[in-house]
Amino acid sequence: MKKAKEIRVLMVEPGEKPKETLLNTDLDSLQKAVSIGCEEQGLIEIVHLDGSRCSLLLNEEGKILNLKGNRQLGEDILAGVFYVFGDTPSGGMRSLTDKEFEHWYKVFEEPEYYTDTEVTESIMLKFFGL
Repeated sequence: MKKAKEIRVLMVEPGEKPKETLLNTDLDSLQKAVSIGCEEQGLIEIVHLDGSRCSLLLNEEGKILNLKGNRQLGEDILAGVFYVFGDTPSGGMRSLTDKEFEHWYKVFEEPEYYTDTEVTESIMLKFFGL
């Protein structure tokens, strides 16, 4: 059995300052990582951070599962724990460089607090025409 690859990421939990952690990149480990605060293992969602070579890993159903509001990103409120990681040219995951780590730490440094109503109201549905 192939050993999971570990990468250095920025972990951002609701109500906490970000911290450095190692994350295994196999599917089971990623699902467990986004399930902090859940009773069941969650589904992963990856959101590319515009203008960078980094992305977020979070629970796809965080808002539906009533996870705590964490940080605002654009017009959206992210719910539950999330991780910032580096993208590879082929769409894979890689460790953050020191410069990327410092940048994203500063972006998410201060905890933000949201009511359950604010998190629920931030649920967005996008419809695409055929």
